[in-house]
Formats: sequence, C-alpha cells, structure tokens
Amino acid sequence: MRNPITSRRPQGFTLIEAMVALTIGLILLTIMSLVFVANGSYRNDLDRSSRLVENGTYALQRVSGDAMLAGFYAELDVATDIGKSLPATAVKPDPCLVTLAGLRSGLPFYVQGYAAPNSTTKPALTGTTCAALLQTPTLAVSDLRAGSDILVVRHTEPCAAGPTADTGCDTAVAGIAYFQASHCADEAPGGSYNATCDTTLNRWCALDNDYTALTHLHNIGLNCSTGATSVASYHRYYVDIWFVTDNDNVGDGIPTLKLAQLDVNSGATAFAVSPIAEGIETMQLEYGIDNSTVLDGVADAYTADPDTFTNTAGCPGTATACPKNWGDVTAIKIHLLGRNTEATPGGYTNDKTFTLGLKADGTANTYGPFNDKFKRHVYETSVRLRNPADRRQQ
Repeated sequence: MRNPITSRRPQGFTLIEAMVALTIGLILLTIMSLVFVANGSYRNDLDRSSRLVENGTYALQRVSGDAMLAGFYAELDVATDIGKSLPATAVKPDPCLVTLAGLRSGLPFYVQGYAAPNSTTKPALTGTTCAALLQTPTLAVSDLRAGSDILVVRHTEPCAAGPTADTGCDTAVAGIAYFQASHCADEAPGGSYNATCDTTLNRWCALDNDYTALTHLHNIGLNCSTGATSVASYHRYYVDIWFVTDNDNVGDGIPTLKLAQLDVNSGATAFAVSPIAEGIETMQLEYGIDNSTVLDGVADAYTADPDTFTNTAGCPGTATACPKNWGDVTAIKIHLLGRNTEATPGGYTNDKTFTLGLKADGTANTYGPFNDKFKRHVYETSVRLRNPADRRQQ
C-alpha cells in the first residue's frame, strides 16, 4: 500500500495561473496609477484655481481699500474745500511729478485716471512724466498692459506723523511728502510757502517734503493759538498709481497688477514700484459723477472716462477743457479680470467672453474669447468715495 503522504504531488502555481494573476495585478496597478495621476491633476487644477481666487480677491481689496481713502486730507473739513468742485479751467496734473509744485497741483484731484480706449490700445500718458517713472529695472514702458486702465489715488495717512507721532504711526522721515491743514479760519501766516485750500474761508494747508518746515499752521483752542506748542499735526501724503503690466518680472509673461507709490529714495522724494498681484490681466474703471445741479455727493451718472463726459453744465468733454469732472467723482466701479498664472493642461480651451462694465460710449466692455488654456474670473466692486462725497453734502 502506498504512503498517502509520500505519494502527494508537489503544490504550486501553474504557468496559466501565474499569467492570470500577473495580468490582474497589472490591471489593478494601471487603474491605481490612473487614479493617482488624475488626483494629482485635479489637485494641481484646484491649486491654480485657488491662487486665481486669492490673487483676484487680494487685488480687488487693495485697489478698493485705497480708493476708500481718496480725498482724505486729515483735518481739512470745511463746506467748500478741496474736492468740492474744480474750476473748469483747471489743468489735469501730471501724477508722476515729484517736485513740490507738481505734488501741490494734484491736491484737488483726489482721483484721476487714464482710460484705455479699447482692448488692444494702451492708455495715453501724453503730457506726463509717467513713461520715465516706469523705466525701472524690472519694468519697461512697453510692459504697460494694452486695454487696461490706470487709476491715480491721492490721500494722507490717517495717523499723524508729527509734530508728535500718533501711537503706532511712523515718525517723520526726510524726503517724504507731508500734508498739514490749519485748524484756524482766517489764519494767514504769510509767505509763498503756504497754499490756500479754500479761498472763501481762507482755510490754509501746506504740503512739503521737509517736515521741519511745517511750523506755520496751528491748532484751534479758545482762540486760534499761534504758539510753537500748538503747531497743527501733519500726515504722510500718498500718491498711488495703480496699473497693469504684461509681466511680473521681465519676460515671464505673467500679467500683474502693480503700484507706483510716492515714497523716498536716498533722502529724495521718489516713486517706488511694487508688484501687488500676479495674474491680473486687466483693470477697468467706471467713475460715478455727482452730476446734479445741486451737489449732494450722490453719483448721478457713471462714465469710463470723465475727461470725455459732458456734464449738466455743458462741459465740452475734453481733457484740457473739462478736468472739472474729476472733482465731481464720488464713486468708482472697479472691474478686474484675473487669469491663472499657468496654463491648464489637457484639452481645456477658454472660449468665454467676459464683460467688465461699460465703455465711455455706454456699450458693454467685453474681453475675449481668448481661446487659450488659461482659466479666468471677473472680480467687481463699487466704492463710494466718502471723503469728497460727504463734504459735498455740507
């Protein structure tokens, strides 16, 4: 009789079984690889979309936040002061001048802008020194984005830099421009240094990049005090120029929102240019104008270009004859078009058309279709310019 243990055949896989197992394993491995690649692609796409949202939201917050401060000139708050309205013969100032005369000429223009006439043309900066300003190591004049508007905002820092700096406020620095307003009506300190901010009430103000010279204007007490200890506070003065360029760094092809801000360089007043948000492809603006016969601070009409807007007084609407419209701006609609900084791989094509407000002629301001692989999103908000608008209600 045979031993059942010794007569048992050796156990193992046959060649067919091994091939079936190997095939199933390869199929599972392939499926897992596809899932992994897909998850990686979705994650990358989500990251790109998140950056798009973050950049666009941040850009909109920065521009709108700055616009909210437009026309804030510290203690200057009278019935007919700066920004109440501009004379029809006033000349639109050069926003990029850093001379004291140039800076002072811009005070009444708490906002001004340069509109791109269409999506393929750059804003005209004729008659300004802005072209020279934009010639920096990281930004060439040719980098200005075609079809994107330029916004100029002027205001002062809310906190006082001197004579005694407010808590948390930077102390005065040589070369930075500071604004000072008299608290006293009919204070006439004399000299050619001071500027009359209000010719009716003889309200005085001063703007200088030498803070040690700001000693002529005073606070008000029981009577208008002129002692050295009652010198009116002075505040840092800002000129902020918002614009869009073709590149963040030279040649990288990433459209970027940038800010040229009045600052100081080696003790001299100068503009500093900084990138704010990548992927901002264009900025379009509409200005709300208080166009009623009785000024009430309410925007009665919106236009993409106040220089060419014909108001109720029949202003002919040219940049040289009608800069007064800028003194009637009480609100701004801000439209930003953001796009991914990286193209979306695969078969995606962006064939959408985007509407960013209205053009100066009242027609829809459309962009696209771009027919490329970049995803885009529109960001919009409306800002009421409280400082000039509320003063007009007094």
